[in-house]
Amino acid sequence: MNHRRLKAPYTPFLTELMYQNLKVLIDPVSVQDKDTHSIHYLMLPRVREELIDKKTESAISQIQSVIELEPVIRDRKTIPIKYPLKEIVVIHQDPEALKDIKSLEKYVIEELNVRKVTLSADKKKYGIRLRAEPDHMVLGKHLKGAFKAVMTSIKQLSNEELEQFQKTGCFPGFTSDGRAGECSQQLLRPSLQK
Repeated sequence: MNHRRLKAPYTPFLTELMYQNLKVLIDPVSVQDKDTHSIHYLMLPRVREELIDKKTESAISQIQSVIELEPVIRDRKTIPIKYPLKEIVVIHQDPEALKDIKSLEKYVIEELNVRKVTLSADKKKYGIRLRAEPDHMVLGKHLKGAFKAVMTSIKQLSNEELEQFQKTGCFPGFTSDGRAGECSQQLLRPSLQK
């Protein structure tokens, strides 16, 4: 019955019909003090945290990020989704993330229309370098007049400085007059460059 209660907001008429047909099987004690005339009068079931598998959620989250990045790459190279790719290389520093992706590799292959998924932690092997993309909205609000100077400084950050930013989550920020200041996390988004 919980399944039907969850589906009720999305398929109200079908779930109501199913509920009315199955209502005779409901144990009256389980729904006492509740209006059982309609499935829409019943509360949604409570979440049972003990049934949530964090490892599976983490694995799904990892492959979801891979699947979301693939159309961007196909767009840049003008390769339609109907053409299978020979190989896709997933580079990640966390061995657990690579293990999660490996465990669900068949879903990645099917979803992305690729023949082979290669997992690696070695950016240098594939010639990957980091570059910084300034977050113009945040920079504009915080820096106002020094915006251009700071933007230039951010774009000149080296690969090593950006790797340090990824490890610590922080780099020397900039004050409103463009000088180095306190640690800041919100001013840029690292992205890959090949």
